[in-house]
Amino acid sequence: MKNRPWHRLKRPEYRKTLETTHLRLVPQTWLGGLQLELKLGKDRAARELMYGKSYNPSTWRIFRRYLLQHRGPNGCSRHTHAIINKADDALIGYHQIGLHSHRKASLTIVMLRRDESVRGFAKEARTALLRHFVTMAGVEIFVGEVDTRNFASVQLYNQLGFQRAGVLHNMGYDPQSTRVRDSFVFELRGEALQTFMRASDPEAVSEKQ
Repeated sequence: MKNRPWHRLKRPEYRKTLETTHLRLVPQTWLGGLQLELKLGKDRAARELMYGKSYNPSTWRIFRRYLLQHRGPNGCSRHTHAIINKADDALIGYHQIGLHSHRKASLTIVMLRRDESVRGFAKEARTALLRHFVTMAGVEIFVGEVDTRNFASVQLYNQLGFQRAGVLHNMGYDPQSTRVRDSFVFELRGEALQTFMRASDPEAVSEKQ
């Protein structure tokens, strides 16, 4: 029997809850991932930031999209982590990572809370998860797509050392706002990824402080 590709392996570390200074990053089941997608469906501001769509999708549409497009976590190539604020044990967002062939991973982050109390937490969550999938799974390139008007996400990619790889035009259309959606594509690989790993190493961070 042939060995499974690296991105289709089930590793015990995938089930591990990650702890950062302020956050718990809890891996989700398929059902848990669907429940988070339903929360996004009810958050108009978050949907506009993520997908440039202002209309409220029905529960059935979300479920059908989730099922047909195989968006749920499967413990192998698709992973969703709930982002929990340790200060009040509140859910503030979630992070998705999809593993692909040739040691590539795609990224999505959704912040369901966006006030000053969670400032910097998206960066903290993504930093921990990038490091986790590099050291544990051997990811060599991270790719993210973000709406060109989602300034907070664009800034997050820049802060983490991602490089802009291109622009995707006419990725969607919202009839309510009559807006055409364009997206930036960001990549973190090679020397930039090595620089990120060195700069975000907990020991190196503690020495600087």
